[in-house]
Amino acid sequence: MELTHSLKKRATNMVWTAAGRYDFEPVYLFFHSNNEPSLYLNTLEGLAYRTMNPDILLPFLKGLDFGRKPEKFRSLAQLVLEQAVFSRECSRRSSLSALREEYARLHLTEFLPAGRYTELGWERQALIHWKRVLHMDLTDFSRRELSLADAMESIATLPDAELVRSAKAIFRKYYYYQPLDARKSETTKFVGAGLFLVILGQLFSGDLHIRLSDPDKNGFSPVFSRLYVMEKHLLSQTTAKEDHDYMLHTFGPCLFSDSQMALFEKTFCTGYHSRSLLWYAGATSPDLIFGAEQETQYRKNLQYYQKDKRYYERSIHQITEHLKQALEEQQEPDLVRVQSGHLNPGQVYRIPAMHDLSVFYREIIWPMPDFTVDLVLDASSSRCQEQESIAAQAYLITQSLLELQIPVQVTSFRSIRGYTILQLLKTYRETGTADGIFHFFTAGNNRDGLAFRAIRPLMEQYDTPHAKRIVLILTDALPSDSRRAASDHGLLRGKDYRDTLAIDDTREAIRQLRSEGICVAAIFWGGDYAVPSLRRIYGDSFIRIKQIQQFPDAVSGLLMRLLDQMHEQ
Repeated sequence: MELTHSLKKRATNMVWTAAGRYDFEPVYLFFHSNNEPSLYLNTLEGLAYRTMNPDILLPFLKGLDFGRKPEKFRSLAQLVLEQAVFSRECSRRSSLSALREEYARLHLTEFLPAGRYTELGWERQALIHWKRVLHMDLTDFSRRELSLADAMESIATLPDAELVRSAKAIFRKYYYYQPLDARKSETTKFVGAGLFLVILGQLFSGDLHIRLSDPDKNGFSPVFSRLYVMEKHLLSQTTAKEDHDYMLHTFGPCLFSDSQMALFEKTFCTGYHSRSLLWYAGATSPDLIFGAEQETQYRKNLQYYQKDKRYYERSIHQITEHLKQALEEQQEPDLVRVQSGHLNPGQVYRIPAMHDLSVFYREIIWPMPDFTVDLVLDASSSRCQEQESIAAQAYLITQSLLELQIPVQVTSFRSIRGYTILQLLKTYRETGTADGIFHFFTAGNNRDGLAFRAIRPLMEQYDTPHAKRIVLILTDALPSDSRRAASDHGLLRGKDYRDTLAIDDTREAIRQLRSEGICVAAIFWGGDYAVPSLRRIYGDSFIRIKQIQQFPDAVSGLLMRLLDQMHEQ
């Protein structure tokens, strides 16, 4: 159903009726997914005008529009206000509880399963909120998410001013949110306000935002570190230091020094990524933000593997044998002296002279690898339903390579808060175990083009005698990031990093790796939807797997094809 003027008018009348006045235009109107006006939410909107102070409420709601991800904070604020207005009016309006439960039942059908949404995303908070209305089970949600829901519910009975202050405090605690007036601090300066910001918003991708470096330890005035003119990031609710601290407390210390990182960002954060940042992370820890949730996912990954351990062990043996045979065919045999086999006439004198019967020889091939393998895992939240299977697949491949003493490294990547994070799950030096792979978890977006450019420092971090390299990427071939691609035209609006732009950027990153003699291929598990982008990015160097039974043969075939390509170079 099209959202017509008459539907908007019906929704407006619902708000006016509940408010008992008709001299204003509602800030929000609410509709179901079929564009029918929501009687319950529009009634609550009207009751909010009746029971709440607009001089306190409206600046708070308007301020949410100026920050990063305004839709998220608007949605969270609406959950807070829904609880507040309902709590104030339910005792006076007997029908309100029935309307609320009816809305909750209908509204829950419009959501995907909880696991399809990002941890602490507003969608999951909405699911908790409406499931609580219907007294439904909440075991699918983490302690931190339930704690956030409890906090938002607990402030519902506060007076308006205290309610707004408490909501801001909750958003800041759980999302590093800063209200608009708090952003004018010593670390963040804004140019322009009011109508000027609106005009700039029409011309550029966001408001002019000058971010300054933090004062040094001696308190000297800060110096310029960067000038940003971009969309949501520049109008950010967080400072550069807060974003850096978030990386530190979520993923642990960066593996490289500040000077090295400055060089890497200068090298790799160019073009579409000129306003992006990098973070190289190591192993997870329970002490980190979401550390408990990561440990829970680790146990899930491990249990998933253990459940079909026999199958995976057979698959490891199968891949190992195929690769061993391929390596033997590509290497020259060594002649080893033995006491039986092919006679070596030139050594017969050793029998009487030295009583040495080792005058025969045998050809023996020692399949010693002369290359390394980097396994790269897409860890964006779009793959949250496949975390356990991705970890199992990566472990299977890695363990097969370790059986042949092939140096293998495993890295996951994701993008959060403008940072592309590359996280080492296993290094080349770890030759005895690949268990770190089970620490794989998903979050954020995936800026594939930047991740594949920035993988080089991890490949070169350890001195290895192997000059040849193979990169295997477990991917859904759908690069997408919430941060726009930087524009090539200075102040002009950038484009979304997704679809054709992101695919072509990723393709260029793969081309650069191949131009350096690195063999690159992709492994995809799924349907036909990704085949065009896979072919566009990787050419014919990819495999698509539909069933788990295909996995060992498909991976073996791909690796043997890459070995042939590598030795032909």
